[in-house]
Amino acid sequence: MPFFISFRKPLLNIVKAFSTRSFINQYLPVISVACSPGKKSQTSKIILSSLDNSWETLKKRIRNTSQIDWRFKNIQDSFFVSELKEIGGKKEIAVGIFDGVGGWETSNIDVKCFSWGISEKTENIFKEQTKKEDTIVEALKKGFEEVLMDKNIVGGGATVCLGQFYYEKGNIKIINLGDSGYSIYRNGILLFKSNIQTHFFNAPFQLSKIPLDLLKQSKEGGKTYLKNEVDDADIYNHDLKHGDVIVFATDGVLDNLFFENMEMIITKTLVNAGIWLKSGQNVLPYEGNISKDQLLVATQVSKHLVVSAKKIAQNTKIDTPFAQEARKHHFFYKGGYN
Repeated sequence: MPFFISFRKPLLNIVKAFSTRSFINQYLPVISVACSPGKKSQTSKIILSSLDNSWETLKKRIRNTSQIDWRFKNIQDSFFVSELKEIGGKKEIAVGIFDGVGGWETSNIDVKCFSWGISEKTENIFKEQTKKEDTIVEALKKGFEEVLMDKNIVGGGATVCLGQFYYEKGNIKIINLGDSGYSIYRNGILLFKSNIQTHFFNAPFQLSKIPLDLLKQSKEGGKTYLKNEVDDADIYNHDLKHGDVIVFATDGVLDNLFFENMEMIITKTLVNAGIWLKSGQNVLPYEGNISKDQLLVATQVSKHLVVSAKKIAQNTKIDTPFAQEARKHHFFYKGGYN
């Protein structure tokens, strides 16, 4: 059964701005989140910044505030930003995005139950980890196992992109499964982007839970369901430098924005804020002490990317990454992808 993501996707974007000269902590990254619900009449107004709130307060804003709660809990994407218990005197941060695969709706399954469930379970397990290495990978495996055993989560599937930031080493470990992903920008240039994993066109790798009745029907009808394991994911490790920016995004962003567009938006925003400086033909990171106002630019980067992706998604004439990929597979498609 192909899982075509044909619903009006929300656009979820997380930006991490890495600075070794932060006024808060020598290694503390700045994390902001921008979210735009799927309906065209709604605008991207949800901006959360790690500088304004403790992690617990951040979560409470999402879950307890009526406006934010409605906007986040009525979409099929989920995310978390969480701290690990102290290991060796240093805390570590993990971020994760989970994009519920909309094709499950054709089987009358509430997709957000799976994506929100695996997000919450993975986060809770991550926070309790005491193992030094591979904590985010192990947390995802255990979180997925708990979802499979949870009778309240009937079924569904989600793509996953998780990152764990290591303070002492100044690097990040990322695990990515499916067609969400991340990209790293350094001194005005795209440094790296993750690979997309698909079974076939518009059918991403996904962690999924298949109800027993559907499994029985599929065997009788000769159908198959898409299902992957955590071990199918790509794992990346990156050493980070002062001024680096990491963008985590679901396909609502990646289907509509080319990486050169993202590079331009990020560079313009950071140069205007004085975090990156123009030097002839080059862009260099600011070497002085970075103020709180400057660090809050991560919030603006996140918002600009989401707003741009949303506008393009509604344009039926423009060329997009999704349209180009569709043509490669002999499907005629033009415009943004909702």
